[in-house]
Amino acid sequence: MKRSLFVKIIAALLAAVTALTLASCGKTGDDKGAVVDLLRDITVDPVRADEPTDKAKEALMQSYLSLFCATLPEDKSSSLISPLSIITALSMTADGTAGNTRAQFEKLFGMTTEQLDEAVSYLTSRLYDTGSKNVKFTSANSLWLAQSGTKFKTSYLERVKAAYSPSVYSVDFADPATVDAINGWVNKNTDKMIEKIIEQGDVDASTVMALVNALTFDGKWAAKFESTSAGTFHSYSGAEQSATFMYASNCKCYKINGAEGFSKEYDGGKYTFVAVMPDENTDIFDYISSLDAKTLANFKKYELNKTVKVGMPKFTADYDYDLIPALVSLGVTDALGGMADFTELAECEVGYMYVDKAIHKTHIEIDEDGTKAAAATYISTRKNAVLEEEIILDRPFFYMIYDMESELPVFMGVMTEM
Repeated sequence: MKRSLFVKIIAALLAAVTALTLASCGKTGDDKGAVVDLLRDITVDPVRADEPTDKAKEALMQSYLSLFCATLPEDKSSSLISPLSIITALSMTADGTAGNTRAQFEKLFGMTTEQLDEAVSYLTSRLYDTGSKNVKFTSANSLWLAQSGTKFKTSYLERVKAAYSPSVYSVDFADPATVDAINGWVNKNTDKMIEKIIEQGDVDASTVMALVNALTFDGKWAAKFESTSAGTFHSYSGAEQSATFMYASNCKCYKINGAEGFSKEYDGGKYTFVAVMPDENTDIFDYISSLDAKTLANFKKYELNKTVKVGMPKFTADYDYDLIPALVSLGVTDALGGMADFTELAECEVGYMYVDKAIHKTHIEIDEDGTKAAAATYISTRKNAVLEEEIILDRPFFYMIYDMESELPVFMGVMTEM
């Protein structure tokens, strides 16, 4: 029985990071394990990245919300993902699939892989234009391909280069130095917020490919918080936790699905922080399940004609997730087993490659000055209540870092404990 090979796909985020890497057999450096960009001699025209239609934006928001809900921890602990990072990694993966495997990805996306390539290309290119020198957004992609054993299709490499401009490296996955190289790439492209995405042993001689996307956000507030004081955060479990609260005046306020919320802009006005806290009698997770894509995409319509003073806790947090259960729950199953069809990725038979790991990591820091965030995703295929005049986020709340131009979030989170 022919031994199955596995493909390694890695995605990293800032405030989100996603990474994607592919390896190509037959193209190696003079030294075993040498890191050489295999796409440097491939010339392609970038995909036509027009602004997504309202229908496409709603489909993206729906897939974002579905991924967020599917990754919520069973223990009701805090959570943060970068849906853009995950979608970027998954779309690069889907570009190498065919048949029912691709159909399952497209059902999750709500559009074809070609349409998603265009949408993600547009979003990432526009996100760089933050409108302020005090706000930085970066996104980088890479493919890490095994030096031998599998013949990757030039058509696939051309397609991902046109849409995602990744660096593509030929590596020896059996060499421990490859793990260090991948982790070093993630560390560098997340401003050292995520030191590593994989451990020694996560890749080996049977690894075919790794995909990695690194995404970072670093934004200063348009107006700093005016004061701070010690306070108490009432966690989901009922525990009272000490925290430092930051206070600001004249924030826009909203009423979204009956819950009170506010927004606070980052410098330049292109990005904003949005937080929503239901009343004390509403479970935060029940509230999140009540949200729909159209409401989140158009939250600005729910602004009230007044401003409020707000208070929120300073916090720094790290999260990591196994995305496999989420993908299964969302109907992406063929890619995870013997039915996986990656025939658009390489010259191989159905079932030759399949996704065997999918890991997502995020990091966030929020203080008086602004927000920093990062995330990483690793995928491997082996071979309220009535608004008051003051809103204090002293109990579980839902939040987003939101791109006002595309009307889509870059990060989505829930805070249940400090």
